[in-house]
Amino acid sequence: MSKALRNDRKPLPPIHGARGLVFTDIEKAEAFADSLELQCRANFEDVDLDHVEEIEDFADA
Repeated sequence: MSKALRNDRKPLPPIHGARGLVFTDIEKAEAFADSLELQCRANFEDVDLDHVEEIEDFADA
């Protein structure tokens, strides 16, 4: 355990975000957040609005 605490950490490599390579921890966090935002947003391309309204009416009843 003490050996692990004595050794300096090696810097982590840059990651490739939407805006190119990012090097700092803050930039990496922003790139990660942007990636999650893109992956987790709602997809409304193939939405059947009549079906959605039917489900909402059923849930409200």
